[in-house]
Amino acid sequence: MLNYQDYIGEAVEPFSFLKSPYYKSVGYPNGIYRVGPLARLNIIDRCGTPQADQEWAEFRELDRGTVLSSFYYHYARLLEALYGIEKMEQLLNDPEILSKHVRAFAGPNNMEGSA
Repeated sequence: MLNYQDYIGEAVEPFSFLKSPYYKSVGYPNGIYRVGPLARLNIIDRCGTPQADQEWAEFRELDRGTVLSSFYYHYARLLEALYGIEKMEQLLNDPEILSKHVRAFAGPNNMEGSA
């Protein structure tokens, strides 16, 4: 069984209340890694909707590839929101959205319960 603490360490900086996770094998500070919208947009090759893909391509040109500056976290969140809005529009305009097989009608499975 893998143990998180065998691979990941956490460092505390005097300027922040946050803990900075890092890969122990690389060490601190070189092994620091990020999670969240900025990390997600750095590892994909497209978003999957037309406008979001176009904006993502421009986003990736900010640092000529991987965008590392924390300054761009909000930009990344906006790109994810744009993708979500575009995807909702696609789904809502899909004629299959009104199919009888889209919605399940649930009812009681049993008239008795257990405590």
